[in-house]
Formats: sequence, C-alpha cells, structure tokens
Amino acid sequence: MPKSVEAILDVYGRLKERSMAERHSFERSWYRNVLFGCGHQWLVYSPSRNQWVPPTDIKPWIPRPVTNKFGAAASAIIQVIAGKSPDTRVIPGTDSANDVAVAAVADRNLDVILYEAKANQARRQLAAWMTYCGGGFMHPCYDPDVRAGSTTIQHAICPTCPGAKPVPPDAVPDDTCPQCGSGMIPAMKPDGKPIGEKLPNGRTKLEVFSPFEVYYDLEARSMDEIEELYVRRRYPIGVMRDKYGSEIEAQSGGESGLGLTLLRAIAYASGDSSAFISGGDRAHEANVTADYAWKRPCDDYPEGLCAVIINGKLVNEGETDIPYQDREGKKLWPWHYVPFDRVAGRMTGRTPLDDAAPLQVQRNRLESLIQLIIMRTAAPGWLIPRGLGADTITGDPAQIITYDPYEQRKPEQFQGQNVPTSLIARLEKLDSDIEEICGTFNVLRGSAPPGVSAGTALRLLLERAQTRFTPVIEGLEEEWEPAISDLLCIFQQYATEDRIRRIQGPGHSWEVERFSRAELQGQLVVKVTSRSAIPKNTVGTQSLIQDFISEGVIDPQNPETRYEILNEFGMTKLLGSSDLNIQHAKREAYDFFDDERHLPPVVDPLIDNHMIHLMEHKSTALKSDFQDLPEEVREVWRRHILDHELARQPAPPPDTGDGKGAATKPGEQAGAPGPGGSPPMPPGPGAPSPGGGPGPSPMPQGDNEMPPAFPGVQ
Repeated sequence: MPKSVEAILDVYGRLKERSMAERHSFERSWYRNVLFGCGHQWLVYSPSRNQWVPPTDIKPWIPRPVTNKFGAAASAIIQVIAGKSPDTRVIPGTDSANDVAVAAVADRNLDVILYEAKANQARRQLAAWMTYCGGGFMHPCYDPDVRAGSTTIQHAICPTCPGAKPVPPDAVPDDTCPQCGSGMIPAMKPDGKPIGEKLPNGRTKLEVFSPFEVYYDLEARSMDEIEELYVRRRYPIGVMRDKYGSEIEAQSGGESGLGLTLLRAIAYASGDSSAFISGGDRAHEANVTADYAWKRPCDDYPEGLCAVIINGKLVNEGETDIPYQDREGKKLWPWHYVPFDRVAGRMTGRTPLDDAAPLQVQRNRLESLIQLIIMRTAAPGWLIPRGLGADTITGDPAQIITYDPYEQRKPEQFQGQNVPTSLIARLEKLDSDIEEICGTFNVLRGSAPPGVSAGTALRLLLERAQTRFTPVIEGLEEEWEPAISDLLCIFQQYATEDRIRRIQGPGHSWEVERFSRAELQGQLVVKVTSRSAIPKNTVGTQSLIQDFISEGVIDPQNPETRYEILNEFGMTKLLGSSDLNIQHAKREAYDFFDDERHLPPVVDPLIDNHMIHLMEHKSTALKSDFQDLPEEVREVWRRHILDHELARQPAPPPDTGDGKGAATKPGEQAGAPGPGGSPPMPPGPGAPSPGGGPGPSPMPQGDNEMPPAFPGVQ
C-alpha cells in the first residue's frame, strides 16, 4: 500500500537534517577551488559570514597579481582523467544461445546508446567535479524530453456503439468493445487524419551531479552504505508546472540552501567579484527549487522511494516508487559516486587541489612583493643636494638638467636594486611544489623535459607521472561499469523507437543498421577493461621508436614496419597510394567475410599494389577468426593470396618468333620456383597473362562458381 504523504515528508525531513550536519566545511573548500580555477584568488574566508570575501587588510595600492598555476594544474588533471574513454564491452550473462546472440547485438550497438546518453560529455563533466571538489555523481536515467521526438499513438473506436468516443489502445487490450463486443477500429477525423495522442520518445541519459547538489549522510564510508539521499536542483517554474500542475509556486529567496546558492554563484565567477564572492541568493520568480528524495527498497518501501518535494510539498503523490528496474525486475539504485582520492573512514573524497591552493596563495603574495620591488626600488634614482638650484628631474628621455656650475656639488644618479635572487628561487620552488602535489609533470602534458630526449628516460618519467593518476582512473572504471550496466537496463525498459547505427567499415566505407530494444532483451553483463582509460602519451612512444631505429632493433625500410611507425605518429597519409591500397585491402576482407555481402575478392593487376595486399591478406589469414571459417571459404581466400603472388612475378620473356615460344633456361622447368624464392609458376590457366596480370585461378571441380558457403553469389 502506498505510504502517506506525512510519512514520506517525515523521511525527507530527517534525511535533510542529518545530511546538513557540518556540510558547510566541505562546501567551503569546493567553492574555493572552483573560484581559484576561474582566477579569483585574492580571497579570505569569513567564519562569521560563512563566505569568501576580499581581504580587508591589504591596501588598495598593493598589486594583486594572479599567475594561475592552480588552474593550469587542474586543466591538466582533467585532461588525464577524461582523455580516454574506458573500453566497455557487453557479454552474455548466461551461456544460453539467446543471451549470446543478444550480447553480440548489444556490444555492437553500445556506442549508439552511449552517444545518445552523451556519455563522453558526462565523463568530462565528472572529471571536472572530481578534480575541483574531490568527487562527483553519475546518474543513469531516462529523460522524457520532447526534443528527442514524439510518436503518435492512434486511438480506437467502436463502429457500432452510438456516441462512442476514441479510447487509447491500452484501454481495450483484446481489441473488442467492452459494451457490445464488436471489434474496435482505428479512430479517424473527418479529414482522414488519425485521432491519437503524441507521446515523447525520450532518450537514455547519463547525468552528472556535482557534490553541491547531492545530500547524504557524511558518516557513510561507501555508496553501499548510503540508504537514502536527496538531490536539489533549480528549474524554470514553467517546466515544473507542466509536470506537476499549475499550482506550483516560485521559490522564496534564501530557501534553496547554501550548496545550491554557491553552485549558482559559480556562473558569475568571471564577472565583478562583488557579484559572486558573497554567494548571495539569486532566486528569481521564474525559477523553483525541487528536491528529489531517493530511498533504497526496504520493509516500509518495498519498491523504494523517489519523492519530488517542492516548497515543502510532495508533488508526485501516487508515483513515488523508483521507476527503474534491472532485467530480473529488481529496483535499481542509479547513483554512483566517483571520488578522486579516497579517504579512510568516509565516502567523500578529496583532491590534490586542496593542498595546492595554499601554495597558490603564497605564490600570489610573493609575486605581489616582487612587483612592489620593481615599482619602488628597481628603477634608477637621483641624489640632489639641498639648495643646489638644479632643474626638476622628471626622468623623461634625453632631459637636459641645468645646475649652478660654481657649486662644488651636482646631481648624481644611482642604480636601483634588483629583485633578490632568493625571491625568484622561492617562486620557482612554489611552482615545482604545485606540480609535484598535483602530479602534472611536463611529460604528462605532452612535452619532453629540458635535456631529456632518450625514449627510455621519457617512458620512465611518463610512468612516474601516470602512477599518480592510475588509482583515480581505476576508481572511475570501477563505477563506470555499473553505471553503464544501469544505463543499458534503462534502455531495455524504456526505449520505444528504433535506433540507427552508422558503421564506418575498413577503407572508410559506411553502413546504416537499425536496432530496437526488442533485440536487446536478455541477460547481459557490462565489463570494462582494466586500465583501458589510462591515456597514452605519444612523446615517450615516439622517442622509443627512434631509439629502436638507431639501435637496429626495427627496420624502417620494411613496408609493414614503416606503415606501423607512421600509424603510431598518425601520418599514414604520407604513404600516398600505399595507404589507399591498405584501405582497399581491408575493405576487400570486410566485404568478403561480411555475413551479408560475401563479395568475392578480385585482383586488379593495373591498380593493386600486390605487396601491400599480400601483407594485409596474410595478416587476416593469421587471425584466430579465420580458422573458424569453413574450409571452402578459407580456400577462396588462399587462392586470392596466390593470385597476388602470381601477379608479383615478372612477365615471361617475349616470343622469339620461331613458333616455339619463350626459351627455357637450362635447369628451369614449368612449376619450378621463380626468381628470389618466389612461389612456383604453375602452367596452364593459373599462369600470368602476356600483359603481366594473372590468369584465372584454378577452381575446384573445374567451374568458376563461388563455393557452397556463399549461395547465390556469382
């Protein structure tokens, strides 16, 4: 039975009171880090006002420079975390044939679902919140937004009942009128247009929430211990009225909470400091704050709880169950917290920027002191004796100064004082400390340190830099796996329209494929390859390749090796037609082994680069998948390779004109190995033609048809 409104509001009230305890100390650091990243760093915290305010003990004429090493380090960290997407696969949950087939379809089309959910954008947002605030939340959900399109559900009507009205099709599941028993027909308007209701298609969505918006028990040690939480967000009042009724009122000022107030204030962090530092409430009558209270399934709430509270009132009464469920019908808990650095004894993570912020403050003050030295004591000055009667010295270029020549004294210039080298050394030490704390070394940003060029040394430095972020990325992968699993369950539950998958095959060929949720109904498991999200740095790899070439470990003159080297550098286009031939060879294999095409490969002696085709086709034949193919299919591929081998051979000598054909050298005979150890030259139909190209390959059973594995293909 549904719980009373009072009971739900009581759960929400107790959760709100518990989650607010000592939360302001975390929000203080989160907000400070975001402001520092935006360049607003001359701030002090006022405990009495619970705000970040401009310092009052610094004179207005003192310079306040900001060289934002803090923001540069944060950007480098975000790039490392979000630079590479985890390698995500879908595998069958059981060994049944249906689950195996469904897993193959889901794995092939997972990229379409992730693209629809904007998973890459969500990963970048999550990386930013992890870096600045020590953690962030992922929330897979289904968004019934009309911008994703809509579908018209045609209503049905009884043709015999007088005054019958159109009804939705789910009201008559057996397609018979409940009054007279007649068959229902589609309802149409007088102009022939269907009568129905437009329903939004919606889309799967991987939403990211900042720690400012999610409230939970701070004493919990992991997300598994979180039994309930609530999320606070601000929406246009028109959106809430469309969803929950026109009686929704605007939020009154000051009731949205400090966290949401600070989050909204971040939007103004690039403007006048007085507009954001106070974190003042910017409630507008056109906006409203909504709280979403979530509770795991329990004895009191077997289906869980997802209550929407606006202005202290429950607005989704009767629809408070958790809407999402897994493939077995169990309710999902679609909340996943990813910390940056884990802290023993609590769930809330921390970030190295917490330690870098005080160093940035020291750096700013030191740089201010250096500027004062430059402005006050570094410039040259003049010593003018009293009563000398000299002109006023303005410092203008080429100024002529007159004085009494009978005086024994005259104006003297003295040089200014340079900035002490200890200050410069301290400045460099602070920069080095910020880099060390954040782990943002030069090699991680794609540049080699000064004086280091050896590939081995660069790889050691790269490994040292990546070691700092390996646990962070592994933690992201651990939460990415269940989050995408929940997203796939939600797609299986809610997706209505077919999705279109555009496939780019080898050689830049394209296909279009449709799939629906009906093809994904089965037991599926999402797996993420460990450490697949760790980005690869090209500096160390390229330097190591150069070392291998100089030491003779690899031969860059080998065509296959040369292609792999250029591919590593992303410059295969330098091969010109060779690169096009590689793409053509891959496209041949794709068209031949595809389950629907089965296009037989053909040798073109005037266009094909036979050496490249041989290299690619033999690589295909060495793969394990090739051995699983029928023997007749493999035989066709082998004959195609042989055709390229034959086409490589030089043309036979021209006919001497005596009617006996080309002379055979002593020791040579038909079928003997060709020059350079090439394959034998069989006589007959497989021999090269006079034009240098191969003749037709000998086919089994003496015909020119494709083997039985490809019926109907000529």
